Amino acid sequence: MSTLSVIRAARRLRNSATALAFSMLVAYPAAAQGPDSHEAAIALARSGDYANALAALERLAAARPHDLRIAFDRIVVLGWAGKDAQALARASGLDLAGAPAYALESIGRSARNLKRFDLAESVYRRSVSAHPERQASRIGLALTLSDRGRHDEARRLLDEALAAAPTGADRAGLLVARANVAESAGEWPAALSKYQEALATDPQSKDAQAGLVRTTARLGAPGLAAAFAARHPGLLSAAEAAAIADDQAAIEIRWGRIQERIESGEARFAWLDRALQRSDGAAARLAAARSGSTGTTPAAFDASERRLLADRIVALELRRRPEDAVALYQSLRDAGIAVPAYALASAADAMLTVRRPEEAATLYRATLQVQPDDFAASLGLFFALVESERLDEAIAHADALAARTAPLRSAHRGNADAVTARSAAVLGRVFGDRLDDAERMAHALRDAYPYNAGVREAFGSTAHARGWPRLADEEFRRALAVDPGNAGLHAERVQPLLDVHAWAEARAQLGEALDRRPDDSRVKRAQDLWTVHRMREFESSAGFGRSSDATPTGTDDWRLDARVYTQPLRDRWRVFAQSSIAHADFAGDSVRWHREGLGAEYRARDLRLTAAVTDGSSGRTGLEASAARQFGDRWSVELLGSTVSANLPMQAWRAGVRANEAAATVRYAVNESRSFAAGANRLGFSDGNDRTAGWASWFERWTSTPRWRFETTAWLGASRNSLDGAPYFNPASDVTASVEAAAEWLTWRRYERSFRQRLAATVGSYSQEDFGSGAVLGLSYEHVWEFDRRLYLRYGIGRLLRPYDGERSGRSFATLSVNGRF
Repeated sequence: MSTLSVIRAARRLRNSATALAFSMLVAYPAAAQGPDSHEAAIALARSGDYANALAALERLAAARPHDLRIAFDRIVVLGWAGKDAQALARASGLDLAGAPAYALESIGRSARNLKRFDLAESVYRRSVSAHPERQASRIGLALTLSDRGRHDEARRLLDEALAAAPTGADRAGLLVARANVAESAGEWPAALSKYQEALATDPQSKDAQAGLVRTTARLGAPGLAAAFAARHPGLLSAAEAAAIADDQAAIEIRWGRIQERIESGEARFAWLDRALQRSDGAAARLAAARSGSTGTTPAAFDASERRLLADRIVALELRRRPEDAVALYQSLRDAGIAVPAYALASAADAMLTVRRPEEAATLYRATLQVQPDDFAASLGLFFALVESERLDEAIAHADALAARTAPLRSAHRGNADAVTARSAAVLGRVFGDRLDDAERMAHALRDAYPYNAGVREAFGSTAHARGWPRLADEEFRRALAVDPGNAGLHAERVQPLLDVHAWAEARAQLGEALDRRPDDSRVKRAQDLWTVHRMREFESSAGFGRSSDATPTGTDDWRLDARVYTQPLRDRWRVFAQSSIAHADFAGDSVRWHREGLGAEYRARDLRLTAAVTDGSSGRTGLEASAARQFGDRWSVELLGSTVSANLPMQAWRAGVRANEAAATVRYAVNESRSFAAGANRLGFSDGNDRTAGWASWFERWTSTPRWRFETTAWLGASRNSLDGAPYFNPASDVTASVEAAAEWLTWRRYERSFRQRLAATVGSYSQEDFGSGAVLGLSYEHVWEFDRRLYLRYGIGRLLRPYDGERSGRSFATLSVNGRF
């Protein structure tokens, strides 16, 4: 029941009491003309001085214990005074067989107030039977039946009375009662109709006027209710007017919620801004009270102000002012003002938006304790658990939500919440890196609901996580065909479009999303992705090693490679500068090599081309070029060539030998957990040696959970050299077979920032012509940091044991990779 309904119910009780007083005096004129003390007691009661009236009646009863008029009057006045239990206690000792109608009606009213509906019905039926002409008794019986949920009986009883065609105030009273029954049954339009009919019969009926205000406000038009009340001064008390204003603010928030969903841009906040204006004063008073600048304290705020402030939390969150919503919630909490569940849910939404998911989860749980069937709060709790990295708990919660959400609201009406819950279960597995399960569930869901935008979006997210950006974009486009105004779906397309180098489309989709709702979290993410794409890029890698004398890399060696790109030029072009420098020690003889270059990169959909001019310590100007082409989501080919190779062994450089290079690689990626690759390359040394090599690999991620992964990479490679006796390691032919097994732990993650640890072990065999074969053993340990989308850092240490020319050798190494945007 709304605040206004409660207030109006109390007022109806007061009006009924006045009517009973009038009935008593009319029914017993002798009482009004009797002894002065009895008449004075009744006058005191009618003036509202119940204590003195009851004291006077008590003295009269002591003096005249057998006077039933005094006994009945005491019961009536006790009812007026709100002492219903005492009234019923007095009535229980009386014989009601000959009780007057006004007394029976008063007893019935007290019984109704105490929800003793059996007694109320019995007393009212006695009165109707004894006094069939009394409309008040019939009305009391009808309202009691309605209290008990027997609305049809109540309607029939009143309709029979109306059929007798009373006129004037009597008919208006019956129509008001008929409207009261409709209110009790939740039939607000019918109640409004009856109040209007009552006013047509008796335009001065205060009960009908009050009922019209109440039902108009309840039906979502508190503004009309307030306007009607303003035309009838005195109809509303200050508390009732405040309740109407509260209802109007609440209705504006409800309209604002709808407007925010269906409109775009700032125009979608018009209703919410109106609602916020209504609570600006309450917010200012709260701030003043908390600062101590006024004489009042927050604890003194009345129910109306507290409701306004709670509604303000809702409006601020919907208005996309989450920081303000959080601040207001915390102010209310610190002031000791209880926040109702509906506002707690909005505070939780705001907490989630400002990236405080742990606190959001606490508030969602508090909401669900009060409103266990609140689907939106349950869904919010799922996302709070995801963003808190409690992914196993989030998956279990989503599964439970999907299991308990019925697929149908009625026999012929589906339940959209059930589909949303199942989509959340899919997303939980995407976030939790359980992509096989996610794909299986997403397929089943898409087959069941092919035209549901949310289902298509979940499938698209799954496809992107599996390494299929083209399929992901197709699913997002299909979702947009169903829901073309969804800004989040436009934003979701940005990432896969960037992945395939569809720059113009990505920009267009981001523009669509920003025009509709720039404050959407998915839109903000897409905007950040685009911002990062438009930045300069720096990438570098470094390696350091220390080996035994038998290794061709030298006893101490290091190498640094770096490349810096400009911002994109006309979308598809970037200019870059690159530099490589290497150093190695061979039995006290140090060798250093460097090479610099300037080039350009061209990127179009599914295509990347680069070309650079290089020069350096070799004294020879060189050309480098590469081409990479993607054929769908699975196949890709990469070619590269260089007239002066940067992959020349340091032993060859030491001997004054140079080389050109050509290489080709073909990859087939089943998904993010399985891929195959094969390649061939040729180094043409300046001493006449031709080195040709081929290789193949198989990557498999065997296990993946929210916290750790286990994967292997099998590698097989062979090479052949055409020249014997070269001054560098140059086997006539060799074959390497190895398997690397790696375990990776997600140690910490907070949104875009994360820290992983990776431990890898390698076992294999190396076979060299004329030198037999030997074991290959390796161990490495790495840290991988992602500070945000703008900085990636990876470093590690390791040890590798393998034979060269039949001699066992070992090399300890350290690696470092940095990729940054600026």
